[in-house]
Amino acid sequence: MKIAIDTFVLNRTFRNQGSYVYARKILQQFKALVEAGSPTFQLLVSSSGDSDAHEFGSREGFELIESGLISWTKSWRVGISSFVLGRSKADVAFFPAPVNCMFSRLPSVVTVYDATILKAPSQTLAKSSFERMIIWNAMMSASAILTLSHNSKADLSNHYKVPAERIAVVYLAYDSKIFRPVCDDVVANDLSFIRSGGLSKPYVMHHGVIQPRKNLERLIEAYWLALERNPDLDFDLVLVGPLGWRSEGVLRAAHQAGKRGTVRLTGPVSDLHLAVLIRQASLCVIPSLYEGFCLPLLECMACGSPTIASRTSCLPEISGGALQYFDPYSIEEIAETMTAALRDSHIQKMLAKAGLQRASEFTWERSARETLQVLMQTCKETSSN
Repeated sequence: MKIAIDTFVLNRTFRNQGSYVYARKILQQFKALVEAGSPTFQLLVSSSGDSDAHEFGSREGFELIESGLISWTKSWRVGISSFVLGRSKADVAFFPAPVNCMFSRLPSVVTVYDATILKAPSQTLAKSSFERMIIWNAMMSASAILTLSHNSKADLSNHYKVPAERIAVVYLAYDSKIFRPVCDDVVANDLSFIRSGGLSKPYVMHHGVIQPRKNLERLIEAYWLALERNPDLDFDLVLVGPLGWRSEGVLRAAHQAGKRGTVRLTGPVSDLHLAVLIRQASLCVIPSLYEGFCLPLLECMACGSPTIASRTSCLPEISGGALQYFDPYSIEEIAETMTAALRDSHIQKMLAKAGLQRASEFTWERSARETLQVLMQTCKETSSN
């Protein structure tokens, strides 16, 4: 069996996006799976040199085919991609990001990550409208849909009236070489990095793009409230990540005058430095209003950091009920949950242990094998009809 794969999301302009990481990790695993008797892969890559897909290199069973059309990103997603892949000699086409598959002659499997565009848009109206159109076409035209959580599956199925059996859930994973519990030989370097960033006292942290659905304004208000009610507590709030769409409210909330304590915004940092910050945090907080999977949650758990989260969307599902949860709309409840975890070392140890154990269940090898299973099943069902 031959699988044709669209690699437009590996364009270098997408390097900081989750779709890029997802596609790259899955393809790395696919290449490792190539062996006698296994499916073969044909990657359609850009011929303009602006794609990191070239780094995979061609080998027997894992072939790279160039096309100049991939650089026309919007046209590619609107339908050119399915037209080109659909005329290959493959048995099934895999699109690791939403595209219109209407013009494909092959059975097509498309990844629609979640229902964020419906539940909590984080782009301009023009960009949101384009994404809604692309996702609608993908949901209507694909033979099968992959999504990242059962919560997202329910949201997508209900909104688009797509039978649940057409949607398969395949969880993401994390980089276990970077996001791991602290080792004795790197503790000194960890502390040195943190002190150089001005973090001289205990801190609670959140990481991810600063945008409305992350609910950081309420987190900041909960932080101020926790300090006001507990004069003996002394900790900073650290927000790690780039400024995103409509981040102005977070900036205003972070710089309120006359408040005890400090809200620090570090901006984006490397994954290695991010893991350092997570490991040394007294507590990690994920207060999101909506998530499709939430890789930051998994990274915090994988580092063995005590973590608390919203009891909303997929967060209890991905964390396996192993954490403590709060109502993300209640500043009072966020503050109380933070305070309880910071005051009780038993709770901290319990959260760290349970989170680490749950995180160990997520691997990119598992994600790739489950994705491959869906591709093979889709091909089999289509050929038998």
